[in-house]
Amino acid sequence: MEEFDYIDHEGKRILVAVMYMKDAAAAVNAINALVKLIEKEPPMSVRVLLDVTEGKIFDESTARWKEVLPVMDRQVLKGAVVGPAWMRTITSAVLLVARFSKLGIAARVKAFPTVAEATAYLVQD
Repeated sequence: MEEFDYIDHEGKRILVAVMYMKDAAAAVNAINALVKLIEKEPPMSVRVLLDVTEGKIFDESTARWKEVLPVMDRQVLKGAVVGPAWMRTITSAVLLVARFSKLGIAARVKAFPTVAEATAYLVQD
């Protein structure tokens, strides 16, 4: 399942991306759809909340996230990933690649256990 929707929270526009994928092809397709949506926005303007709470991780999707890091670096002002502990560990690994690549996105994206915590982070300036 994938759903993308913009919400307004405390005067901030947030792109909420719910991505619960059960196979690798669907996960890669969802990542591609999210990237297309984000690329339509002005640079450094997107606050994105990625909810992968009930998703699965695949080597192909992890590789695709690593490939799109430059786009995310260019477009995303702040990002928050919501998911279980093991998913937050994978997020940290992808962000480590961003750090090694000297991409600022690594400092602007954080992983959280709840949507409430993620949303609170995204609206902080």
